[in-house]
Amino acid sequence: MPEPIEFLFDSGAEGWTKDGGVASVTQAVYNDNGNGNGNGNSLNVLQADFSWTATDENPYFAANIMKNLDLSSYSKIVVKARIDSDISGMGVKPFIKVTSDWSWRDGGYSSIDEDGFTTITFDLSGISAQELKTAKAIGVQFVTPNGTAGSATAYIDEVKVLP
Repeated sequence: MPEPIEFLFDSGAEGWTKDGGVASVTQAVYNDNGNGNGNGNSLNVLQADFSWTATDENPYFAANIMKNLDLSSYSKIVVKARIDSDISGMGVKPFIKVTSDWSWRDGGYSSIDEDGFTTITFDLSGISAQELKTAKAIGVQFVTPNGTAGSATAYIDEVKVLP
């Protein structure tokens, strides 16, 4: 059985960067690295502040790590994420990009309007072993509702690829 692949963001961004989206990022993806968030708590998370307008179509923000991986021996990706925003209807989609044409595969939309971090599981069993052998990126997409304008802070506490 392979060892889990873990991105815990305890000592930095671990190669994760912004991966696009209609939303405007006002602070680049970074790791708080234990400096706290102004209330004395140490975050040690990947974080990005972003905003969008009511005229944006399918507004979102995504962060990922581009890395060639063979995920064919893995069964799921588990993400702990949070969004702080006054706008309801926010959600997240864990994703991978596979094959030489960087095809998108995601775990579906999960609402994360609640307080605190939410654990989202992306079951990889519906993706062919051939595609999983050619993974090019692992990421998390933060989805905002169409027809709204607002701002948010997205947090990723951890991403684990598990056998």
